[in-house]
Amino acid sequence: MKPEQQEIERLRREVAKLKAERDIRKNLSSVVARQRQMLRRGSPLEEAMPRKIQRTIFDMATRARAK
Repeated sequence: MKPEQQEIERLRREVAKLKAERDIRKNLSSVVARQRQMLRRGSPLEEAMPRKIQRTIFDMATRARAK
């Protein structure tokens, strides 16, 4: 394979990876938004969800917004 073809293939893989990361961030943002909305309505979601999971979701959302 020529170097140009290798570079194109590498870039295609990178684009696919970045698109997947973008989609994960979009989905995470919507999950966090729904959770916040439920909490504002007085949902018992926070009580039912273990603290470690709540913290993980918060950390992931924070990282997604930072990028």
